[in-house]
Amino acid sequence: MEFCHRPLYNRTEDVKTSIGNSLLFIPCVLIIAGNLMMLIIVLKHKEFGNKSTTNYLIASLAISDLIVGALVIPTAVAEHIAGNWIFGHFWCAVWQYIDATVLVATILTLCAISLDRYWAISDPFRYTQTVTKKHIFIVLTLIWTLSILLIAPPFLLKHRPEYVCTKVSCKCRAILVNQSYAIFGTIVTFIIPLIIITFANYRTYRIGMKQISAVYHEYVPSSSDGGKPRTYIVLKKQLKLTKSTGTPNQFAIAAYHV
Repeated sequence: MEFCHRPLYNRTEDVKTSIGNSLLFIPCVLIIAGNLMMLIIVLKHKEFGNKSTTNYLIASLAISDLIVGALVIPTAVAEHIAGNWIFGHFWCAVWQYIDATVLVATILTLCAISLDRYWAISDPFRYTQTVTKKHIFIVLTLIWTLSILLIAPPFLLKHRPEYVCTKVSCKCRAILVNQSYAIFGTIVTFIIPLIIITFANYRTYRIGMKQISAVYHEYVPSSSDGGKPRTYIVLKKQLKLTKSTGTPNQFAIAAYHV
């Protein structure tokens, strides 16, 4: 009854606020739905090459995003709506730990994907013979183990409590990290992966451009193979190899169809 006697302006504002708060959860739904579809496509559908070892790295990336969409973002949205921290001391520490761990795992996985694609295009024959599911699972285990271990010290050696309550409200403060560890963590989890990703992607791009350019510029006499490029014949054989091993080389396929 109290709500009915309130001014119309205030009721309208309450409705707008409720709608606005509800819209904040839409990104969570989109992230969860999108990454679930990605996992289904990568792991279930053969037409998308579920035999490719690279797809397991992509699946790991999707799992990281799922954790963010299902746990990290909803908690932050709920805190924003409530105006204070309502989840208690335990989840305050776990929430921050999950957030940081998933972030590091995502960066390291992107680094692994870049190196994987660089190796696949720079030496495709050796790549298809060497890289197996077992190797990829070992890499993924190392990535997640390293992420968990790198984030653990600040939470084990706390310089201040992250969960603080007053008579009015409670807050979940960010974990305070000393300067030395902050520099070490930045170098290991950001600067080094950034350098590796930049180098690997640049080299992948350069090699790919050389392969595609060779299709147009290197020709053999038309009497032997109809005027097709030398690289065309090599890429055609490479395409058959990658189809038989289940590890597609995108640049080889693209150059073959040009």
